[in-house]
Amino acid sequence: THPKGPHSLPGIARERLLLTCKALQIPVLEQPFSVKELLQADEILVTSTTKLCQRARMLMGRPIGMKDEMRANSIQSAIFLHFNNCDIAQ
Repeated sequence: THPKGPHSLPGIARERLLLTCKALQIPVLEQPFSVKELLQADEILVTSTTKLCQRARMLMGRPIGMKDEMRANSIQSAIFLHFNNCDIAQ
């Protein structure tokens, strides 16, 4: 992921993604990347408040990612489980 700053906003979903990857022992780099590198990525996960963590399938009209379904699903499942278990009344 891009480091927090003008190109990547901090957020709850992004933070949860990073924590989940750490818990699952999935390495994460926070560094700038090029569009070329993004197009070559095995998986691209997009986080947001409303979608939490979604796999990207297309970028600039080109198919991308979708090469590591098992790892992507394990991340998504852990994130959704976390948010489903949150008690919003607290």
